[in-house]
Amino acid sequence: APTVRFGALAASAVNVLSDAQLSCAAPAGTPGSTVALTLTNSNGSASLPAAFRYHSAPTLTSVTPEQGPGGGATTLTLRGTGFLADAPGANTVRIGGVPATNVVVLSDGELEATTVGGPANQLFAVVLENANGSASLADAFHYVTAPTLSGLDPAHGPAAGGNTVLLSGAGFLAPGAGPNLVLFGGLSALDVLELDDATLSCSVPAGVAGTSVDVLIANANGQSVLPAGYRYHALPVLGALAPADGP
Repeated sequence: APTVRFGALAASAVNVLSDAQLSCAAPAGTPGSTVALTLTNSNGSASLPAAFRYHSAPTLTSVTPEQGPGGGATTLTLRGTGFLADAPGANTVRIGGVPATNVVVLSDGELEATTVGGPANQLFAVVLENANGSASLADAFHYVTAPTLSGLDPAHGPAAGGNTVLLSGAGFLAPGAGPNLVLFGGLSALDVLELDDATLSCSVPAGVAGTSVDVLIANANGQSVLPAGYRYHALPVLGALAPADGP
């Protein structure tokens, strides 16, 4: 009976098909290595140097961005190697054990995936798997509490600005939020003060009389927009006098 070795390791399930052909199951090997193939029977042995290469396992070097809202829908870019080479089949991505969606391979070293959401303020490992193996980055991604903006009080004021309004919502003081930026129609508010996680005050910048503008709050965890959330008072207009003369 013949024996077959891949490098120093014996193959299994050796089956002689004919005097010139046999089949066998390759033993496990080192990813990316190339080994000699040796066949031995009672009449002697034959060898082929560098005859078989074990597919390289994928590697994972970076995940960007490193955070996203707890509700998911963040598009991640994973970089490494082995996403296309050596017939890896389908790639799967898991964040804290939960499968990501919309995995799209852009090249052998880059792919995209979409988060599905998870508990905020916890670090999760990101794991990539395919037919050639798996790669992992510990503490590579975390979900954050993105700010939300639900209302302003008052929701209107003079075009000259300078008045103080209260913004209501959530996530203004969430872990990792950092400073909050408030924009009225793209212009920065002044004197932004977080009163609690759901309330902050600010001084409205000057604007165009008679217009309604979007109000945006942004911090390191994300942003939220209230469309047409604030209205600048129209200036008075004097069109005519009656009578236009007098004693």
